[in-house]
Amino acid sequence: MIKTLAGQIALGIYALLLAVSGLIGYVREGSRLSLIAGSLAAVVAVIALRLSVMNDRWGVPLGVLLSFVVLLICSYRSRRERSKVRLRDHEGQLLGKSMQNELLFIASGLVLSVLAAVQGVGLTPRGLLGCGLFGVLAVMFLVKWIRS
Repeated sequence: MIKTLAGQIALGIYALLLAVSGLIGYVREGSRLSLIAGSLAAVVAVIALRLSVMNDRWGVPLGVLLSFVVLLICSYRSRRERSKVRLRDHEGQLLGKSMQNELLFIASGLVLSVLAAVQGVGLTPRGLLGCGLFGVLAVMFLVKWIRS
């Protein structure tokens, strides 16, 4: 039960983050696409959470697939807008436009790591360590891919 509880908590928080991210994109930029995509991704995360709560075997894999797809979309957006993405402008102030994408990228990588640990090896100390190392290496690889 504990291994599915960690996945359920991760999926619940992730659904909330996806919905808030879409709402922020709509409020800041007026992007309806951001609102629709964020809402749709949040609905898929809630469906994955519901399946996981009902002990359906497809709950966690659906969450893994969702977090992987969002991770790829965020990395594609960062790579496409690489010249525009800067954490600070010339005056030293943080740029909020790119921060949302990076934060969603990091959250997706963390959720992917947690769900992969829950699905594959369970929540043992070795499993968590291995999954954490894998997650860090995967994020480092994707960041290097984005920057190249």
